[in-house]
Amino acid sequence: MVIDVLWNNINILKIQKRNNLYISSIYKENINKVRENGFPLYFLKDVSVVSDELPDIIKHRISNINNMKGRLKFKNDNIDNLEEQIYEYINKTECRRPTDKFSIKIQI
Repeated sequence: MVIDVLWNNINILKIQKRNNLYISSIYKENINKVRENGFPLYFLKDVSVVSDELPDIIKHRISNINNMKGRLKFKNDNIDNLEEQIYEYINKTECRRPTDKFSIKIQI
């Protein structure tokens, strides 16, 4: 599975899930483009290259994450159901808010 984070429809961050790890990488060729389009680079400062949790940049965009689970950590037996709910939410909304350029897309 691959999660793409976009700003003004330009890819900025790619998050791949392999086994139980999230591996993040920046589309370095797009840094200047997104910065020119107003992307605040400080959004990327806390993104871990490798993590056992979904990165905060994604979790913060899921408005009802607290309804799904208090803290998103994929280490229990109910992972499939929780992940399905999160992926479905992201696919339906792209985590877009009415006034911004930020969006998220999933490729499974």
